Amino acid sequence: MSSFWSDVEAAIAAEATKLKAEVEAALPFIKTLVVATAQELGSAALQAVVAQAPLLISGQEKLSGAISSVGKTLAADGKAAALTDTQIAVQAAYNQLGLGKAPAVAP
Repeated sequence: MSSFWSDVEAAIAAEATKLKAEVEAALPFIKTLVVATAQELGSAALQAVVAQAPLLISGQEKLSGAISSVGKTLAADGKAAALTDTQIAVQAAYNQLGLGKAPAVAP
């Protein structure tokens, strides 16, 4: 009976080693995607804030417009970002461009 459990443990260990190797092989690709998405998000946010800044609308409308624009830009490229990440990127774009604090996001 102990031979059976030894075989089971050996099989599990072999599968774990194989899975670990597959994950390690995929990790550089996954890291590249994350960095590219963050760069794209930041770029889209900067462009959206620059486009919204001169409009004669309220700060809240500019913020909403910029957030919406970022979502549309990413979607056009077949990508997506979480709403919270988009809001943070737009806030960072306001700060980076020295346009003051972005208006608070309505709950």
